[in-house]
Amino acid sequence: MNHNLKNNFIFTSEAVSEAHPDKFCDQIADKILTFCLKKDPNAHVACEVFATDSKLIIGGEFCLNFKLQKKTIKHLVFKVIKDIKIKVKFKIMIFIQSQSIEIKNAVDFDKTKKNIGAGDQGIMFGYAIKNNFNYMPPTLLVANEALFLASKLRKEKKVPFLLADMKSQVTMEFNYLKQPIAIKKFLLSIQHPKNYDQNIIKNYVIKNIIDVIAKKYNFDSNFEKIINPTKDFSIGGTSADSGLTGRKIVVDNYGGFAPCGGGSFSGKDYTKVDRSIAYMCRYVAKNLVAANICKEILIQVSYIIGQNKPSSYFVNTFNSSQYSNKVIVEFLKKNLIFDFNLSSVIKNLNLKKTNYYLSSIYNPFCNLKSKDFSWEQTNKVALIKNYFKNESFKNEK
Repeated sequence: MNHNLKNNFIFTSEAVSEAHPDKFCDQIADKILTFCLKKDPNAHVACEVFATDSKLIIGGEFCLNFKLQKKTIKHLVFKVIKDIKIKVKFKIMIFIQSQSIEIKNAVDFDKTKKNIGAGDQGIMFGYAIKNNFNYMPPTLLVANEALFLASKLRKEKKVPFLLADMKSQVTMEFNYLKQPIAIKKFLLSIQHPKNYDQNIIKNYVIKNIIDVIAKKYNFDSNFEKIINPTKDFSIGGTSADSGLTGRKIVVDNYGGFAPCGGGSFSGKDYTKVDRSIAYMCRYVAKNLVAANICKEILIQVSYIIGQNKPSSYFVNTFNSSQYSNKVIVEFLKKNLIFDFNLSSVIKNLNLKKTNYYLSSIYNPFCNLKSKDFSWEQTNKVALIKNYFKNESFKNEK
């Protein structure tokens, strides 16, 4: 008998589809942001979107070298609607203004343009764990994967009863090493046409989505499968719920398996450390785990508005490393491989040219497009291994 069996635990994460009202708003904000950065790589943008029923409100602060026309914003909204493949009509109201000159001066404090100050204060986290789930919490990855597949089937128009608004929730049992043992519950709520036979929906979803994803990750299918627990889910999207930019902050981070920072991502340009440094922390964490420096790591850094370097560092490897947390913190502070100077982060992660719209479709760390995002690359592994191999603190704990 495994003497650590008593330390097993149950954990749950959720995900939402691209047509969920909150995600819909995230995508609109990031579609506008990506357009602005393509025209002006130095654009400062903080875009917020609110949707309810047939009304869409877009607001925020913009500092651009061109005039952003309202008709352009409306065109970008229609592009998102077309990409998602939904049929909705909105009365669009737009309220945008210039960025505060005080914030702009704090960000652009260095007139040589070599340094950029943080656009706000903030705490940011990065997390990674050694597993077969892209170094992510398995509950969150599997919850997202189910929606990826459901959305693909919907867009291929092979299944008439799969409509756009969807949510998933996955519960797993983990061992004391935080590795998954089994799926316990798998919930999918999927919008469907009115008065559609729920048994047809349930049988199809179990066979063609839930069981397929479970098999992909080598889980047996002996777990509870819950489809549309309210029985009727024909009213979806913004007809059922209001949507708001940034409201799915836990869904967009680590599904509750690890902490997330104080601010959301969508609609914010790279000077907003809520976004850029959260991506940097994930990048560092993933590379350290991939280099076998630790099997699990949580990184936190904080910034002060107008300053370009962290005001604090925190690391927890959960006793999964031969190196102390203090040693890894000192490694990060040296900026030898990972430079947390905000200007360096922007340059090294290519954040001026990132398609933020793609990153807002599902979770930015376990997204269909994850392989294309700079923060998901493991291109520093060799450098990390070489550094720790040559340092004298090799066995320090």
